[in-house]
Amino acid sequence: MRFSLIVAIMIFTFLTGCTSQILGVEKLRNYENTLQHNNETALQVENINGQVIIQADSNAGDNAAVSAVLKVVASSEEAAEEFLDKIDIHFAREGDVFVIESKVPKVWTMPGKAKKPMSWSVDYKITIPEGLDIKTAVTNGNVEILGANASVMGHSVNGNVAIRDNTGSINAIATNGNTEVSNDQDFEINLTQISQNGSHTLNIPFAKYGNYNLRTTNGQIKINMPSSVEPKIKAKLVNGNITMTMGERLSGLIDLKTTNGTASTNMVVNTTTIDGISKKNHLKGMIGAGIGEINAESTNGNIIMNSADSPGNAGL
Repeated sequence: MRFSLIVAIMIFTFLTGCTSQILGVEKLRNYENTLQHNNETALQVENINGQVIIQADSNAGDNAAVSAVLKVVASSEEAAEEFLDKIDIHFAREGDVFVIESKVPKVWTMPGKAKKPMSWSVDYKITIPEGLDIKTAVTNGNVEILGANASVMGHSVNGNVAIRDNTGSINAIATNGNTEVSNDQDFEINLTQISQNGSHTLNIPFAKYGNYNLRTTNGQIKINMPSSVEPKIKAKLVNGNITMTMGERLSGLIDLKTTNGTASTNMVVNTTTIDGISKKNHLKGMIGAGIGEINAESTNGNIIMNSADSPGNAGL
């Protein structure tokens, strides 16, 4: 699938006055653009300072809509207007990938006394047809990707990443931020959630199978899979707890291990196998005879895996 650019750009600028957080004059500019779908296979969005929301819509047809709010805070109205003029929302094609990128003068991102605004941001809302590969590269902003896309990589530095209702493989990556992945349908997906200094939430109440890899350094990992049968899960963190709500038909290898904490479950785990372990901080054995695998490891924290049919265990 390809995007071709229709020249239909609308820009509005208005003054909002002084901000409450930074003393100065704030000005906003609204940007709107329409893209026509024409065999592009992927969309990539790169942004500094601002959120990115991407919505896949079955009613989008051959059109995609790009809306952005540009915001600048400067010492005067004239300076704010000047800085707004220097923010470029850039469109480019790189092979089969259509790229949307926020470009600002290099001196704005460098320390020093070079001329720059007190603050600036660009917030995107993008509506696209279903079935595209999505990739984001965001610094200082949240990422939210919604709907039936193909493969998705949501990446943010200093921001949260949320991916909902996707039907393909998922990579949710955050540095200094949380990740959340959810889907209300039964899809077998490949998922990776990685963070440094952030928590992970995985809420897929109807999923039975799939491959899930969740890692973080400082945070919590919460997994809600009350219909799970034979998933393959690897959850690992250094400082924090791992909490899992699993299906009563769960079947496979269970390995829950912590260094400074406890590992527990209310499900019946057979630890009499050759490699079975039943200790306060390490529980390893089989539930049933399935091919599922639950590997959870924490250095400083507790690991709890309970059945969804227990009171208070349904949902996150």
